[in-house]
Amino acid sequence: MDSKPNIFIIILSYLQPFVYRKLYGGQNAVNQLAKAKVTSTRPGGLPKDRK
Repeated sequence: MDSKPNIFIIILSYLQPFVYRKLYGGQNAVNQLAKAKVTSTRPGGLPKDRK
């Protein structure tokens, strides 16, 4: 009984990256993460201020 919820959580944790890729468009998500890292040094460093 205890192992079933654990397996479900493990499956969910495996599926999360794929869900994020579908939501944010794969390579685009990687680009946004890179931009977020670059802009995080600025005040209010969010990828919203891209050019």
